[in-house]
Amino acid sequence: MINKIILSFTWLIVGLFGGFYGSNYYYRIVKTDPAYIQTSSYTDMIRLINKERVIQGLKPLVENDLLNKSARAKACDMKEKGYFEHVSPDGQEPWVFMKAAGYNYYTAGENIAVSYDSTKKLAEAYLKSPSHRDNILNPEYTEVGVGECGIYSVEHFGMRK
Repeated sequence: MINKIILSFTWLIVGLFGGFYGSNYYYRIVKTDPAYIQTSSYTDMIRLINKERVIQGLKPLVENDLLNKSARAKACDMKEKGYFEHVSPDGQEPWVFMKAAGYNYYTAGENIAVSYDSTKKLAEAYLKSPSHRDNILNPEYTEVGVGECGIYSVEHFGMRK
């Protein structure tokens, strides 16, 4: 009985304080559980950009594991080589990462970002930037993948062949 009361009290405290932190919850978990970034933050980002697509009368993008893989590879490439550009210092364009992941596309696009402290802030920034917003709202794209590595975030968009 006492264990149930302590557990209930613990969940009450977590619920109260979790509400104060809002979107920071994701970052508190990521620091202790790196696997969380592979599921929840990607899902949250896709949910946030799909919300805007639906508002604009577009079909939601479908998460694609190959695009997740290519986006993460691009983010890690930027981290390892110390750059922040669509084309790497050695001339690799985003499409190289997509093809290396096994994603064959008719059309594709990329959004990159650095140093955002929450998924929500990053999604808002993408939607405020005309070129990033254009990628998110491009009706030719049907799939999306999200990748992070350190402070680098990447979205890969595509329509598969």
